[in-house]
Amino acid sequence: TKKRARLATLALDEVRRHQLVTNFRGEALRPLTAVYTRGPTKVPGGTGDCAAPKLLAEAARLGLRPTGIAEIFVGATGGMSTGKGDGELYDACADRCEKIAGFMLCGLDDV
Repeated sequence: TKKRARLATLALDEVRRHQLVTNFRGEALRPLTAVYTRGPTKVPGGTGDCAAPKLLAEAARLGLRPTGIAEIFVGATGGMSTGKGDGELYDACADRCEKIAGFMLCGLDDV
């Protein structure tokens, strides 16, 4: 229903207001929407949910220096609207994680 969709959008907006994006310099951006100062004003659903941003954040927290990263889609799509195939490698989504990856990688040469 429209009411349910509106409530879900409001809830996701509230979650996004509290999400913190960090980089290898120790800088933090809050909210996640700060990364989206250019382009869409709304953060697309699923932003930061992939493995790459989570692994980069943890590496920065632990003082580790990643030398590469790849994402592999595993499993059946379960009705998701995606053309991804089981076991295939993919780049970061251009409209989601690619936008935050630039900030997250800042300071990597200092590690």
